Amino acid sequence: KTKKQGRILRDGVMTLILGKPNVGKSSILNSILGENRAIVTDIAGTTRDIVKETFVFEGVKFQILDTAGIRETSDKIEKIGVERAKENIDKADLVLFVVDGSVEISKEDEQIKKLLKNNAILVLNKTDKKTTTSAKQFFEKFIGEKIQISASVGVGIDELLRKMKKSCDAGENTLVLSNERHVEAIENATKELEKLNLDMSLDLIAFGLKSVLIELGKISGKTASEEVVSKIFSKFCVGK
Repeated sequence: KTKKQGRILRDGVMTLILGKPNVGKSSILNSILGENRAIVTDIAGTTRDIVKETFVFEGVKFQILDTAGIRETSDKIEKIGVERAKENIDKADLVLFVVDGSVEISKEDEQIKKLLKNNAILVLNKTDKKTTTSAKQFFEKFIGEKIQISASVGVGIDELLRKMKKSCDAGENTLVLSNERHVEAIENATKELEKLNLDMSLDLIAFGLKSVLIELGKISGKTASEEVVSKIFSKFCVGK
C-alpha cells in the first residue's frame, strides 16, 4: 500500500484509456489535455504504442495513458501495442473503457469488458451521432460508473473529469493535493525522509527533519518556527 501511495504521489493516478480501435480514445486524450497530443484519424490502429501525459484536475494528479486499440491483428508492431495495453490493465488505478456509441457493439467490446476490474468508467463516445440500440443496451447494463460524451465536439469532458476525480476520492490509495506546487513539496519532503536512517549521526537526522518541515510548510503556508527547530536540535544534541 505504501509503495502504491508513493507511486501515485510521484507519477499521479495511472489512468488507462482502453477500447477497440477507432472508438475515439485519442480524441478523449486530446480533449482532456486541451491540445492535439495524439494523432487522430479515421484509420483503425493509428495508435500503436502508449502515449503518456500528466495533468492535474482539482488537486488530483493524473498520469493518463492512451493505448493501442485492442483487437486481433497480424501487424507485428500493432500486436505489441495491443499486448502493452492489456498488460497495463492490472497496473492501472483507473480505466476509461471507451465504446463507440454510433456503431453496434462488437465481440471486441465484450472481450475488453471481461478484462476489466472494478476500477473502470464506461465512456460511451460519439453521442453527437445516433446511438445504436446495442450500444444503448450495453451502456444501460454496465455495472459501475458510466458516462455519455462526444470527444470530437467536447461534450461531457468536464463531467468525465469530475467522475474520474470522484472515483479517486473514493479510493483509499489516492493522495489529493491542491496543486502541482504542493505535489512537488510532498515529493521533496518524501525524498528527505527516505535519506534518513538509524545509522546516521543525530545532527544529520536533525538537519533532515528540518528540511522536511520546510517542505511541508510550503503546503500549510506556515514555516517551522525557530522554537520548533531549536527543540529538534536540542533533542538530538547537535554539535555536542
